Amino acid sequence: MGNFDHLHPSTLPLLDLPNDERKNRCRLKRWIPYPAARTAYDRMEELFGDARQQRPENLLLLAPTGNGKSFVLERFRDNHPPSDNPAGEAAAVPVLHTEVPEEPTLDALRVAILKKLFAPTNPRNNRADRRAEVFDVLYRVGVKTLLVDELHNLLFASALEREKTLAFLRAVGNELRINVVAAGIQDARRILQSDAQLLNRFEISRLPMWRDGEDYRVLLASFEALLPLKRPSFLGDDDDLARFLLAKSDGLLAELSKLLRRAAAHAIDTGAEAITLKGLKALGFQSPSERKEVIADLD
Repeated sequence: MGNFDHLHPSTLPLLDLPNDERKNRCRLKRWIPYPAARTAYDRMEELFGDARQQRPENLLLLAPTGNGKSFVLERFRDNHPPSDNPAGEAAAVPVLHTEVPEEPTLDALRVAILKKLFAPTNPRNNRADRRAEVFDVLYRVGVKTLLVDELHNLLFASALEREKTLAFLRAVGNELRINVVAAGIQDARRILQSDAQLLNRFEISRLPMWRDGEDYRVLLASFEALLPLKRPSFLGDDDDLARFLLAKSDGLLAELSKLLRRAAAHAIDTGAEAITLKGLKALGFQSPSERKEVIADLD
């Protein structure tokens, strides 16, 4: 076997797989704990580990669309899975992951929570009954952290529905002593600013768009270490490669990941076994800004 210093030890066994299987592994999304994501994740763990308190601390994770906020929430959820809890009357669900619906009303959010917990719902229940249903099931399954993604959807709610939903999140903390970790684009902060009491309980954590620099080059090297290619690509060291990837991703993690996964599969198909500038250009990958230009031209 050759020198595979560019790969993480966990990736080495994948080199022996058939090409089609290696390509499938390339297409898998991977958790890469870059500094901003690790900071947010570690703070979530701290909140989760704290004893329940009357005014629990919360976290608001802000990031542009496609820059990994949902992936951080999913990673945290998956690392704190439900358990059968045979000694109790219900399963134990320490972390519940939901999102503000596209048609954002308080009742829609409550129903979404009940469905996530496979709790029966009575469509004829009034608002007070629905509230009692949600609070009862959250208490019985022992939710410690509530993850609420797509908080910015509340911008499309009426002022009254937005106020009621924020009051609900505040009550979840006050009455059940549950930590809330919300995530959204930058506009999500404007929503919390309309509720001073709630805003004071939220720390802000950001996942900024990527720029060229040390953290970005380490990120590229981390990606390379997890892609089962037999030759080094030098993603973090090759300036031309690094800058091309940054330009084509518009500094967004999801786009960078998508491009690298496609490029790795292409490298296996062609026998290059490394991501090269020639191979990247052959993909014809359009950045988000280029896609918008195409759409604008069609209009």
